[in-house]
Amino acid sequence: MKRITLLLFLLLSFSSEVMGEVSNNFRELLQQGNHKYLEGDFQEALNFYLEGEKKISNGYLYYNIGNCYYRLEQKGEALAYYRKAEKLIPDFQDLQANIGYIVDEKTDPVEVNKVDKWLKTLLFFNDSVSLATLLTLSIVSLGLSLFFYVIRLFFTKKRFLWFSLSFTFLFIIFAASSSLKYYEDYILVSGVITVKEVDVKSERNEKAVTLFKLHQLTEFNLISESDGWFNILFSNGKKGWIKASEAILIK
Repeated sequence: MKRITLLLFLLLSFSSEVMGEVSNNFRELLQQGNHKYLEGDFQEALNFYLEGEKKISNGYLYYNIGNCYYRLEQKGEALAYYRKAEKLIPDFQDLQANIGYIVDEKTDPVEVNKVDKWLKTLLFFNDSVSLATLLTLSIVSLGLSLFFYVIRLFFTKKRFLWFSLSFTFLFIIFAASSSLKYYEDYILVSGVITVKEVDVKSERNEKAVTLFKLHQLTEFNLISESDGWFNILFSNGKKGWIKASEAILIK
């Protein structure tokens, strides 16, 4: 990959910022993981980071886990963790560069289901902004709308009404964007194929008819899971069952 960089300084900075909230054991895991990564022992670094994941959710930690998986030639797992990081730090350029590079290695043309294209076009900024930022913008715009509305009650100048209406419009846009972001990040479950090739079955049975084949790095939406099988779906309407051991879910 053109740019696989360890966010050593970011992780160390993060661990100091939340010193009062996380245990010394967590900080030690991060430091040991960083040390092993810099030594080139990517498997040991991964082990430490995965232990850290059990204690806290952090986009930069997921980014480093993805880097470890990529170094270990486990590209499906790498993409899954990059996608997890993307939910928390969507505007991080190094992450987007890595996602773009690894996605270029896909061989299957199928795409996962997304929301309606017209809605994505209207809310074009949605993929590059975090949910927390969108919620903050919604609250601020609503507050300003109410503020100017109250001012309008005491002063008759039309400009205060226009200010109130303008911020009301912004509130509607940001609130809709927040809802969309929440749906994509927390309701719509997706996953990534992690093995070189899988047979997509008509039923959750190895002897069932093979509908089509998928390959490593292919992303899908999850319909349901049952008895060690995933029922998956794509935007072109294709769906079927794969073994849970052949993929990783992005949660």
